[in-house]
Amino acid sequence: MFPVSPNTALGLTAVGALGVCWEFIRPGTVIPGVTGSLLVVFGCNGLWRYPLDWRGAALAMTAFALFGLEARYRWRSAPGVAGAAALAVGTRILVIEPQIQWVAAIAVAIPFSGLMSFLLTVAWRARVNKRSTIF
Repeated sequence: MFPVSPNTALGLTAVGALGVCWEFIRPGTVIPGVTGSLLVVFGCNGLWRYPLDWRGAALAMTAFALFGLEARYRWRSAPGVAGAAALAVGTRILVIEPQIQWVAAIAVAIPFSGLMSFLLTVAWRARVNKRSTIF
């Protein structure tokens, strides 16, 4: 398709995922969901052109598990901070050859850790209360 650096591909994937999350928060707004889905596809296509290290993907999965633990147990944000660190390191070592820069990895990890912690907390509270009065 077109040559893209892994930093740009990671940015496209992150912005696309934020668009898809916006669609989950505000259902019915079609433009952010469709645009986000296309950006995720383009970003993943750009990332798959490079050799990937599966340890980075495992660290990213661990980060999302830690975000889920924070939503469930609320241990003074310790799992959230550990999840943000795991996500930053996981995205940094995701691509083997032209590595993703620390600035790009941290720029993706900070908003995503906050957003995922918030969304999973809202989902857990809605499950416990059987109704959500947040939105």
